Amino acid sequence: MKTHKLKWFLGSYGLLLIPFLVHGIFAGKYWAESLKYFLQFYYLLYFMCGVVITMVYVLAKKLKDKLGYIFMGLMLAKMAISAAYLFPIIKDVEDPKMLVGHFMILYISSLLIELLVIVKLLNKQSLSSE
Repeated sequence: MKTHKLKWFLGSYGLLLIPFLVHGIFAGKYWAESLKYFLQFYYLLYFMCGVVITMVYVLAKKLKDKLGYIFMGLMLAKMAISAAYLFPIIKDVEDPKMLVGHFMILYISSLLIELLVIVKLLNKQSLSSE
């Protein structure tokens, strides 16, 4: 793997850590009793974001014209997996609204970072192809 690709991947995955680290600091301070659930959310969402970014990176050169559909399909799959994972958990907790709220904060913030990374990737590739 070339060094610029390695730097891009490390930078992308490092950038994805930011919402989880910020949330983890506040969660450890204010919601320590729910930290075991938050850690599960961190692992699940970080893994899924990593898969989406990697798949978009791999498919960006081969299927440029269908990349938007691929990304939307991956987002739909990510949302379905998240919902299937979250529903059994919220039945076991005292305050499911709080847990869902935290999950959505993490989901949306990781989605925004994911979009930022993918837009930067597509802009870089469109500039290099011109």
